[in-house]
Amino acid sequence: ARPPRELTKEEFRGITAEAEEPFKTLFLAYVGTGLRKTALLNLKWEDIDLRNKILRSWSLPGRLTKTRKSQAIPMPSWLVPVLQKNLARDDEYPFRKRNGGVYQNNELNQRLRGAAKRAKVKDWKNLHLHDLRHTYGRWLIESGVDVRAVQELYGHNSIDTTFLYTKPSNSYLHEAVERLAI
Repeated sequence: ARPPRELTKEEFRGITAEAEEPFKTLFLAYVGTGLRKTALLNLKWEDIDLRNKILRSWSLPGRLTKTRKSQAIPMPSWLVPVLQKNLARDDEYPFRKRNGGVYQNNELNQRLRGAAKRAKVKDWKNLHLHDLRHTYGRWLIESGVDVRAVQELYGHNSIDTTFLYTKPSNSYLHEAVERLAI
């Protein structure tokens, strides 16, 4: 399997600057929530509580999460106005196509790579949508969030799985050792 590719904040900002709607909003939602693709695309408006900044990912027939459990996922404040502005309120599933169809992996990967190419992100050809989930975890860890909190946010049953998603970057490791004082 190919190793995950986590984006820097600068790379991600470049991608979102180049991405067209509704893909820009989708990419921001992936990085802002860490949800799996299926969980995000299966969200209904009734699952999105903008006032309390919570997304509810349900474990219901036809709407199962990978771990088969329901999750209440907090979302960052910056995501609320993005969702309010860019998602059609009249669609039952706001993260789907206008006709209700589900975006396929190849379509989402193609849109992500196209925006990354235009943003001049290195190694854009190897970028996959799931890399945004890895990016979410790395950014949380590198912001000082406890790994147990990251495990809960991801919905992982095992901390070992969370560790696979949160490998620190080389620059972060260099910053860490610079904290040593003598």
